[in-house]
Amino acid sequence: MVGLVPVGCGPLWGPGKDEGMGCNDDDSSVFPGADEVCDGIDNDCDGMIDEGDALDAALWFLDADGDGYGADHSIVTSCSQPAGYVDQGGDCDDQDPDLNPDTYWYADADLDGFGDPGEFEQQCIQLAGYVADDTDCDDTRDDVNPGEEERCDDVDHDCDGDVGMVDADADGVAECEGDCDDHDATIYPGATETVGDGVDSDCDGDDG
Repeated sequence: MVGLVPVGCGPLWGPGKDEGMGCNDDDSSVFPGADEVCDGIDNDCDGMIDEGDALDAALWFLDADGDGYGADHSIVTSCSQPAGYVDQGGDCDDQDPDLNPDTYWYADADLDGFGDPGEFEQQCIQLAGYVADDTDCDDTRDDVNPGEEERCDDVDHDCDGDVGMVDADADGVAECEGDCDDHDATIYPGATETVGDGVDSDCDGDDG
């Protein structure tokens, strides 16, 4: 397998060990040439315990960005988990923790850079027509998204939950249409002005 690096521990035997003799006469499964397995025993009498080429050694993937997924091109085999490695690969960019098989991509049908939170795919690599943002409130209109400015109409252009043409005092004139006090139904452009009352009732900038 390309890129596999066996990981083992140091030799148990010093110079002069007789490689031709069994290293544990009490265990018939332990002898030179036996298959090494992850069991804490030097099965093949090579002076190493649970080395990376053991039959049941696991694959471990380098996880440089710490997102829980490792790079498929950087793998070791070991009986125990090496520091900085995880047991699952699939990371398409191991330098960016925001990119992995759990990453969400949201459909951007109107190509305004803002995605539809209800239409998404989950994978490591960004799909064409999808973005990382999920804040578009109308993905059929490119003039409706959180980056737009509100306008004097009945559309919520900036996706804040309010439309521009709000007539809070129900006097027939919205604030964006010139109502200078949209909390008082007696104040709006065209209202009757009362001289000397200190109130600009007709929103012309003058009292009277």
